[in-house]
Amino acid sequence: MNRLSPPDLDQMTPRQRAVHDAIVAGPRGSVRGPFLAWIANPEMADRAQKLGEYFRFETSIGPELAEIAILVTGAH
Repeated sequence: MNRLSPPDLDQMTPRQRAVHDAIVAGPRGSVRGPFLAWIANPEMADRAQKLGEYFRFETSIGPELAEIAILVTGAH
């Protein structure tokens, strides 16, 4: 269960909608987790989304090691 509700697409600004659509079209496939809050600041959400997408999905170390690095970083 989400603590935040998914954003209402009809009430988004054009920039929020553009960031929302980019996240949905990417490898995540939906807006969830911290993006539910970050979408209120579309510039920050866009930059965080791109950085996270690069580190999680475009790294050269392989998906298993990348996921371990993400978990270790989160635990730290």
